[in-house]
Amino acid sequence: MFLFLASIVFVFGPSCGGKSTLSKALVQQLGPFWTYLDRDQLIEDGLCIEEKADQMIEESILSFQSRDQHVVVDAQIPWRAQKKKDELYVLVYAPLPELLVRDSKRTVQLHRSPKRAHYARLYVEKTFAEVFKAPARLGFYYDLVFDSSEYSIDTEIKEVLSLIAQYYKREERHDY
Repeated sequence: MFLFLASIVFVFGPSCGGKSTLSKALVQQLGPFWTYLDRDQLIEDGLCIEEKADQMIEESILSFQSRDQHVVVDAQIPWRAQKKKDELYVLVYAPLPELLVRDSKRTVQLHRSPKRAHYARLYVEKTFAEVFKAPARLGFYYDLVFDSSEYSIDTEIKEVLSLIAQYYKREERHDY
């Protein structure tokens, strides 16, 4: 086992892109000192409104860190430009036609009304466009990018764990 320099992994991506699948799998692989934080769940549970969700995530991260917990954050669109040294930004997406197929399946599973299905589809399209615009707008880069229609979840996990290990090795060489 190795120490983790990256204490926060943000998994961004459009709706239906595979963020939650990767985020939950990472927490399971990384162990008990890692916590899963889902932006959508904060809103759905009534803990905050959409406009306050990013602020609540920031506050939650600080709270977890104060208890020596690392965090995997599941969110659609990046909201801040300043990436900290101990953070990784991962983008998980699929081509838009694939996302729309996944959303249609989700609509059936969730028994969405036609109106709700319409808005869900618009949200898929909006988040797909925004995840690619965010780096230029906010001045950052994604550390890893996965097309979930091409990569297996096992490959994605392996790549993220490898990047975390690389961060650790790089810091170990500079630790005097």
